[in-house]
Amino acid sequence: HELGLASSSAPPGSRRWPEAMLSRLLPPLPAAPSELRIFVYELPPQFNIWMAAHFRRPGRWDQSYLYSLDAKAHRWLLRSPYRTLDAAEADYFFVPIYASLGYYDYEYGLYWYTPRGNAYMREVMAYVARTWPEHWGRRGGADHLLVMTNDK
Repeated sequence: HELGLASSSAPPGSRRWPEAMLSRLLPPLPAAPSELRIFVYELPPQFNIWMAAHFRRPGRWDQSYLYSLDAKAHRWLLRSPYRTLDAAEADYFFVPIYASLGYYDYEYGLYWYTPRGNAYMREVMAYVARTWPEHWGRRGGADHLLVMTNDK
């Protein structure tokens, strides 16, 4: 794709993070990777980056906000020495959803779990299982990682 960051996990027609944007947002990473390998899915933007791009409440959900760890972890893993582009060698699969932003800004339920938040999570996991059945089916999703930082 024209925006950079080649990835074998991208479904046809999806967009990728611009490399220049990533280099400004992410801290330097250690040089030596470990034996641990994590495959990062590239999801449709409505599950993560569109939510951040259309954030309606500036001043709370940002780089310093405690509950924005889901977005920070995603950005860090994209450049991490633990990341693998080969799903066959992955120990774990990272599902980069921004659930905290959904709960805070998109009314998934700030202090309670709502049907809208439940539908979002089910939609994401169904998308992953449907799009990459060979990865999901390997261990029935037990090797899939999600970051959820809200008090839900």
